[in-house]
Amino acid sequence: MKSILRIFLFFSLVAAPTPLLAENTQAMALFDAIKNGDSAATAKLLEAGADPNVRDADYLNTTPLMKAVEVKQLKIADMLLEYDADINITDDNGDPAISWAAYFGHADFVDLFLRHGADANISGHGTAREIAMRRGHQAIVKRLTDPKSTPVPSPDVALLIDAIKAGDAASTSDALSFGVSPDSLDFMGRPVLALAARLGNAAVVKRLLLAGAAVDIEDSIGFTPLMEAAREGHIEVVQTLLEAGADPNHRAKPNGLKFAPMHLAALSNKIDMVMLLAGAGSAVAPLDSNDKTPLLWALQDGKIATIAALLRMDNTSHQNFLTNSPKSIKNPELEALLKSGKYQIEVQ
Repeated sequence: MKSILRIFLFFSLVAAPTPLLAENTQAMALFDAIKNGDSAATAKLLEAGADPNVRDADYLNTTPLMKAVEVKQLKIADMLLEYDADINITDDNGDPAISWAAYFGHADFVDLFLRHGADANISGHGTAREIAMRRGHQAIVKRLTDPKSTPVPSPDVALLIDAIKAGDAASTSDALSFGVSPDSLDFMGRPVLALAARLGNAAVVKRLLLAGAAVDIEDSIGFTPLMEAAREGHIEVVQTLLEAGADPNHRAKPNGLKFAPMHLAALSNKIDMVMLLAGAGSAVAPLDSNDKTPLLWALQDGKIATIAALLRMDNTSHQNFLTNSPKSIKNPELEALLKSGKYQIEVQ
């Protein structure tokens, strides 16, 4: 599936001017050693003078450090830093290695990079924290939340947050009865309704809505509770929010890539989620800020179930991509699905 990600990213993202790359056997060998997880070979190459900041001109001008993140080789990443890899170099899209770590959800890499002085505020497709928010990597969001710029909730709001985290609808109602706003923010500066939606407790979500919570309240990247619940695959919560008037075609802010709820549904890999949103009026093929549809995101992440669902609902508009980009289809299960033309698979 990594091959789908690599080719998809290359052809679909807008490239910025790139530095010159010295084409040499040593550089190619370094990337191959990292790709294969061969720390011994990586060490020998670095000791022999291989440049830890060499660029892969065929893949977004990525660095060896970014490759180590992609293939999840923490030991090699640490080794590259020991050999003076520049931790804040950015790829063609303006994203440094810590943003790659945030994208893939590798919290251990984020910690390593921060210890080595990574600037988490460099923004390509958003900052590392914003990328983690989009992807739903909550541990990384917490790690990258600046306590100095995030107001600490009052004791009463803290009680509400605890009740929501516990999934306790009665305690949630009790906290609200003390006059706590249902639009309060949690310890990471995000709406408590989004927290409840993300955790998937429909009863708690209903209590907050009954107390007057704004159904489409946004966080700092423009995500709504509906979008959080859709990404996490919480069908009942999404149904509850839609019944309360949530916008099925809401658009996130630019640092949220202007995602629509269907983009997040595609990443849930749940056919029922895609069908539920479509039935509520969600556009099937909205374009984000990089002109990517939900299908393209599902392809990138290998979400076979939602790929099938989206193809069934909008076969014509998506078939052009599949016809003109056959090299992006490298997964056997996906190849079989597309060749069948039926897009019927068993939901697991």
